[in-house]
Amino acid sequence: MEWLRTVLWKIMRWLYMENSREFEVQIEHLNGLLALSEKDLLDVEETTFLAERYVLGASAFDLAALLWEFRFGKFYREVLMLCADGDIEEIKSLCKQFYRSGKSAREVVQEIKNRNLVKRRAVSKDVQQMSSDLEP
Repeated sequence: MEWLRTVLWKIMRWLYMENSREFEVQIEHLNGLLALSEKDLLDVEETTFLAERYVLGASAFDLAALLWEFRFGKFYREVLMLCADGDIEEIKSLCKQFYRSGKSAREVVQEIKNRNLVKRRAVSKDVQQMSSDLEP
């Protein structure tokens, strides 16, 4: 029974080492892709996020998709914290659009505020029109 435990432990250790080596290779590959596309290289927080989700056999492109998800999520949360009001679906759509084009979270918030201001003015104008129609 002890020999079985030893064998299983060695297999698990070998799998962990293979996983670690392959992960390091894929991270180097991903950093190379990021450097070529002039994007920010991975930081510790992002590498940790990717390591927690890495599975044996995942490619650098799989990791790139996870990285995009992580970076977009961070961007989206920042916008939500800065934005006081607005339609969530519209905010998410604008976030995707602005994130892809490399804009900052503050630019998204400014665009949302501008759109909300236009909507409020339109509603205010409609209310004024309705109230003037009701007056004798």
